[in-house]
Amino acid sequence: MAVWFSFDDEAYVFEEVVGLVENSGAALHQMGHTSFLSVRLSDLKVPIKIEVPRGAKIKIGSKLLLSKATLKSSDKSTYTFVRYVDL
Repeated sequence: MAVWFSFDDEAYVFEEVVGLVENSGAALHQMGHTSFLSVRLSDLKVPIKIEVPRGAKIKIGSKLLLSKATLKSSDKSTYTFVRYVDL
């Protein structure tokens, strides 16, 4: 299911996609650290890197539900962590 949304005169398409968590890591900075996941999607050749919300557990090998926001005018997409998919 895709939803259209207008923000700053640009049209975005939002959809939910499922990926497989392959790896994790962290980036250190002055305010602490930011955890991220490497997620493999079926329609992309290389894994994507997404930020993990604070308090979320890291589960390597699990399926992950992501929100995909695509800018209609350029076909660029950003992905956001939603939740793990329980099997």
